[in-house]
Amino acid sequence: MKQSVNNAKEDNIRNLNERNLKLTIAKQRTQIILTYVGLALLLLIAVSVFYYRRKKHQIIEKEEELEALRQLVSELQVNTGQKDDRFFKRIVLQQLGVIRMAASNPTTANQELLKRMTEITSQKVNVDALLNWKDLYQTMDYIYDGFYTSLVERFGDILNEKEIQLCCLLKANFSTKEISVVTQQSVRTVYQRKSTIRQTLNMPEGEDIASFLTK
Repeated sequence: MKQSVNNAKEDNIRNLNERNLKLTIAKQRTQIILTYVGLALLLLIAVSVFYYRRKKHQIIEKEEELEALRQLVSELQVNTGQKDDRFFKRIVLQQLGVIRMAASNPTTANQELLKRMTEITSQKVNVDALLNWKDLYQTMDYIYDGFYTSLVERFGDILNEKEIQLCCLLKANFSTKEISVVTQQSVRTVYQRKSTIRQTLNMPEGEDIASFLTK
C-alpha cells in the first residue's frame, strides 16, 4: 500500500515536471517568436525610414537641380552676343533645347520650357544625345583663345573625353550644380571627377582647375 502511494507521488511529480518543462519550452518558443517578430518590425521600420529619407533626398535634389537650371536659363535669356562665359553657356542651353523655346515665344513657351527642364533634370532625355561637343569644342576655342586645342595638346593623353568636357564646363564658369544638371551626373560624381582630374594633373586638392589649365 505504502509502495503504491509512493509510486503515485512519483508519477505525479514526474507528470508535473513534464508539464512544467513543456510550459517552459512553450514560453521560450513564444519569446523567440516575439523576438523575431520584433526584429522583423524594427527592420521593416528601418528600411521604410531609409527609403523615405532617400526618396525625400532625391526629390529635394531634383528640385535643386531644376531650380539651378531655371536660374541659369533666366540669367541667359538676353543674348548680348559678347564673347564670354555667357555666350558658351547659352550655346549649351540652346543644344539642350531650353533657350530656343523661351526665346521663340516667351509667353506660350513657358509650360514647354518647364516640361523640357523637368525632362532634363529627371533624366527622361539623354543630354549626351543632345550636346554636340564637336561644335562646343570649336566654341571653346573661339571664346577662350584655343583653350580646347591647348588642353588636348597638353593633357589629351591622360584625360579622358568626359574629363575634357568637364574642364571645358569649368572654364566656362559653370558651377558644380549646373554641371551636374547639364551632364546628368550627381553633384557627388562631379566632385569626384574634379578630384580625379586634380590627381591626374598632380594639382593640389583645393586649386582651381580652370585657372591651372589656363597657365
